[in-house]
Amino acid sequence: MKDRALLFLSLFLSVVALGYAAWVHHRADQLAVAAIAKREREIVSHLAPRLREFYHGLSETTEGFPSDPKTFEELLDPIVTTMDQLGSSDTTTNEVTK
Repeated sequence: MKDRALLFLSLFLSVVALGYAAWVHHRADQLAVAAIAKREREIVSHLAPRLREFYHGLSETTEGFPSDPKTFEELLDPIVTTMDQLGSSDTTTNEVTK
């Protein structure tokens, strides 16, 4: 009788382990995306104060971020905008002087 209970217990644990493995396998992509997004937020929150000072020193018109950035795109958008403005002002000055 003991052997039969042990057999059913081991069978039950095996089924539970297989179910858990299938569930984790099915959600692996979601778990990976969530982990990457969490790490991105950590890196951005670490770099934001330094880049806020850099952006303020780069141009007096740039006051920093409109809100706290959460992604790399939001973090780097002010410098891309500033570089676009610098590039466009150089082309207009060159066209006027020629």
